[in-house]
Amino acid sequence: MAGPAWPALAGKAGKAAGVGDAVGAHIIQTPRYVLDKADVVFSGIQPTGVLHLGNYLGAVATWLRLQEQIGAEAAVGVKAGVQAPMVVSVVDSHAMTTLAGSGVALAECSRATAASLLAAGIDPDRTVLYVQSEVQEHTTLAWMLGAVTPEAWLRRMTQYKDKTAAGAASALGLFSYPVLQAADILLYGANLVPVGHDQVQHIELARDIAAKFNAAFGTKLAPPRVLLNPRAPRIMSLHDGTVKMSKSHPLERSRITLEDTRDSIAAKIRRAATDSIVGMSYDEEARPNVSALLRLYAALTGDELEDAVGKVADFNASQFKEALTAAAIEVVEPIALERERLLADPAHIDKVLADGAARARSMAQPRLDALRQAMLQL
Repeated sequence: MAGPAWPALAGKAGKAAGVGDAVGAHIIQTPRYVLDKADVVFSGIQPTGVLHLGNYLGAVATWLRLQEQIGAEAAVGVKAGVQAPMVVSVVDSHAMTTLAGSGVALAECSRATAASLLAAGIDPDRTVLYVQSEVQEHTTLAWMLGAVTPEAWLRRMTQYKDKTAAGAASALGLFSYPVLQAADILLYGANLVPVGHDQVQHIELARDIAAKFNAAFGTKLAPPRVLLNPRAPRIMSLHDGTVKMSKSHPLERSRITLEDTRDSIAAKIRRAATDSIVGMSYDEEARPNVSALLRLYAALTGDELEDAVGKVADFNASQFKEALTAAAIEVVEPIALERERLLADPAHIDKVLADGAARARSMAQPRLDALRQAMLQL
């Protein structure tokens, strides 16, 4: 199956492989990070819709790359429920801030999201996979961290300001979202958080909260580092090449999801926005729609962007869309078929998630107990 191109592993363990990739002591920019034995990775994804190619080629591909480095010895640790090197959570509690009262069956959405992750290659023998609300230690720690988090820090969060400006209700859940996110990370002693640029501010806040809690109670919460992949493709809407592909966009044909069939993929790409200029060329300002599709084509084939453009430079729009369709089907179809197979056996998915939640609790409880004792001076 074709997929994102990843260079061969190189460099020291626990380091960004390549000179000049690291940005500061706690922000690491590299597509080829090499896990150290002491690294603990935490990532989360909201179950607010069917995962699409933007999710897969961005976040999930990064998780799979890190998971590849987790060997048999670490996998035994995951099975035993001790500290695991990688934790991925379906963060349904976060989703409640936008889906509350919407009528969406959040439990079903969480199961479907887990099925998509499993179908894409997340291996529960190497990665702890669970639903956030099944591990109540998350919300307990969030309350504890909230006791030391100044309101002014939260009011500075760009995402909160953007969402409320766009009409989102200014509810406590949305306002305190970054505190729960900090708890998600700190609960497992995670020192590495793969995110996109839009989440860096929240991870910076988690570092500040950890430092403030440590100063107040003499604890040793480790400040997390940010892992950015500068080569992660920007996957844009098929309808408008200037905006990101989104699970929540009302136009379903604006995205290719991990449940799409051959026919639906072909239909969506046929209707994708292009322009009237002859040939395929990359120019984000003059040809935003075509440029967005070229980036998607490069990400799907694993080619460098320049090489991908060269392959289709003489194509007309119809010919290029045929090539893009074939590349998308090659990546999506195996995932969609496996996802369908998994969803036909919901009891199996529920068991995977229950096992993951048990492992997550076994990691979280001792750390939470120690923090609670320090806070209450027991």
